[in-house]
Amino acid sequence: MSHASFSLPVRPRVSNCADLKPEPLNLKPYALASLCQSWFLCANQSKSIPPRQNAHQKPAEAGQKMKSSLDSSCERTVFRAETFNLETTRGPETINFWRSLTNPTGQIPADTSQKMNSPVDLGCEAPAKGCESPLSYSKVIHNLRFGLNPMKSAFPPSLLESVNVNYETTPMRTADFQFHLPPELIAQHPAARRDESRLMVLHRNENRLEHKRFPDFLDFLRPGDVLVLNDSRVIPARLRGINAKTGGKFEILLVNENAPNDWWTMLRPGKNARPGTKIFIQKPNASHEKTALSAIVQEKNSEGQYRLQFTGNTDLKNILDEIGEVPLPPYIERKDLGLSPEDKERYQTVFAKSNGSVAAPTAGLHFTDGLLDKIRAAGVKICFVTLHVGPGTFLPVKAENLSEHKMHEERFVLGAETVRAVNDAINSGARVIAAGTTTVRVLETVAAQNAGKLNIHEGSTNIFIFPPHRFQIVDALLTNFHLPYSTLLMLISAFAAPGEVRGRETILSAYAEAVRERYRFFSYGDAMLIL
Repeated sequence: MSHASFSLPVRPRVSNCADLKPEPLNLKPYALASLCQSWFLCANQSKSIPPRQNAHQKPAEAGQKMKSSLDSSCERTVFRAETFNLETTRGPETINFWRSLTNPTGQIPADTSQKMNSPVDLGCEAPAKGCESPLSYSKVIHNLRFGLNPMKSAFPPSLLESVNVNYETTPMRTADFQFHLPPELIAQHPAARRDESRLMVLHRNENRLEHKRFPDFLDFLRPGDVLVLNDSRVIPARLRGINAKTGGKFEILLVNENAPNDWWTMLRPGKNARPGTKIFIQKPNASHEKTALSAIVQEKNSEGQYRLQFTGNTDLKNILDEIGEVPLPPYIERKDLGLSPEDKERYQTVFAKSNGSVAAPTAGLHFTDGLLDKIRAAGVKICFVTLHVGPGTFLPVKAENLSEHKMHEERFVLGAETVRAVNDAINSGARVIAAGTTTVRVLETVAAQNAGKLNIHEGSTNIFIFPPHRFQIVDALLTNFHLPYSTLLMLISAFAAPGEVRGRETILSAYAEAVRERYRFFSYGDAMLIL
């Protein structure tokens, strides 16, 4: 199945952008929003771009090198589809899409390979006519998606819904889950207080957004609701060592325990970790003192993980607090070795109990003991699952089509109290609210194996949830803002429109609004509630 292939030069009326010449791109029509997002920056006046964000600093999202010194005298912001060459079997759906995009008059040439020069006005009149500044990409897409449209736009009511894609013949692709994120919006530190984060609320059925603070989460709960949290505790799973022969440095990340002192790990640099290599484990401080602990590389598996046999202690787990470090995500930058006192406290939920995760279940980081008490007092039942988050949570999907991706496995425990509370809620018509994608994966895994109900279960899951997916247990989802191309982004896209594929557009539209409103992203970032 071939996709629409076209070149889309941007011709904003800014002289310094006139030499912008993107390469031909191969993408689906409904991925156009990501493309427009990449090129829209050049078309905007510098004053319309959020603080600390300049257009010439954001070239990567379309894979181009952009050089633009923006001219504040820009009169209008327009996109033109100068080259229109569709190679697709989608027929009238695609043609209708391009009719609305490239020719607001509705007239489309019989020969779809000819040039079409009708511009699409994205809503900015000349400054002399009262337009303060061109609208940002995120504002445009948000307005189109959620209907808050003060613009005089040539777009149809929903650009992103104007093509009815048949996923039986067109697989959903990893590339469809890209979005532009200014690096400064990646939260490097938590909010001053856990519950001071912002909260974006997405009302799925109404296509409506609200901007709140996290304590307002309480206002969206009802008596009888069941709130399910993941109580896994992040362990000091990162070790540092040296090659016993060469003195070369190793960084070790513990992944799965096979038996006491027998672990599957991730090693860096892996090229120096051949079977039989001996590694001395060091203390996690500036002195790099050797400990009594050492490890021998046993084997490497197909996933690139290394099996290590540790010696020098009866059980490695008992001394991890002394020799290990909690592994912060790679997008959180720290100059010094080890965790700061802030990280030691805040990269752990207040209800963390069961050791095993190498990354925090981040939706739970926003809760304080005081807020949990208020939630209980409101008649909401709070219960827990345990899913130990693995390193795969940091990894983007690499397969071209989502159906080809092999999901990493994670261990979980679902206990009797949670089973009883959730099943009672289902039987009574009350809502089940999951805090975090890890919680969703546990509940939906067990439900899929048990005819839509829960039972006591301990095991592992590799469930991969992406659009379209029908959820059997979860009615509302509290989550953070996730990485492009990640399985977490794909899961919430499925949840935004259960059983349909349009949830991707809903979530990317909401994310574009979050960027415009300067929400903070990823582990230490703000929260999103999907109702």
